[in-house]
Amino acid sequence: MSQKVKCELCKKTVPSINSRYIPKGEDAKMLICCFCFDKRKNLESTAPYYSKDVSKKQQYFCGRCKYNFRCDTKTFNLRCPYCGKSDQLVERKEKTAAELLNSLEE
Repeated sequence: MSQKVKCELCKKTVPSINSRYIPKGEDAKMLICCFCFDKRKNLESTAPYYSKDVSKKQQYFCGRCKYNFRCDTKTFNLRCPYCGKSDQLVERKEKTAAELLNSLEE
């Protein structure tokens, strides 16, 4: 008899044999079901906005999983490559050294 676990993405209860651990941040792991794992894997492999050219990309921060990433600003259907969600994405603006120093003086 196998133990049942809860997927942290879809919240379904599945047998532990049908689950996987994936990285969540630097020190943590997240338990997800095989269906969510396969869905994420397919999402990452078909996502056209995760290319190597960094010059055309904007920085984003996912408030849900605390992941920083870059993607093309012309992308439709923007999602976090880590958790696959889009509800808590924030665009991060890069600041120059002068802007950082000015913000400290204020």
